Amino acid sequence: MPGEVKHSLCNAHLLRELSSLMKLPAALQKSWPAGMHTLLMDYYRASKYGKGVVSMEELPQLDRRYTELLTLADREEPPPKGGKRGRPQQGKGRNLRDRLEKWREAVLAYSRHPAVFLQQQSRRA
Repeated sequence: MPGEVKHSLCNAHLLRELSSLMKLPAALQKSWPAGMHTLLMDYYRASKYGKGVVSMEELPQLDRRYTELLTLADREEPPPKGGKRGRPQQGKGRNLRDRLEKWREAVLAYSRHPAVFLQQQSRRA
């Protein structure tokens, strides 16, 4: 609908969280955060640095990579096993992975909808 406001998540914050996961000690590092960081930057570049939308030719390939990285993250950050009492605690990586899946459309909104402003654009307006 024209004039409809779209909700998007701030990818700068997501990139920061991914970077912090990439800086964990080698024994704790997973491969999916680096891949997702690269992919989000690829979406950004493909959207002409947030000034347009990703072309219909590039979108399916980028979306497929997003799904593949979520699957990899699910393997590397499995949900915690249930304990005797209460809800089991998840790690930061699993929490981020779950948000990237749950809010996928909001994470990628700027790459699909020209009406979605990036935070920097709204500050300049």
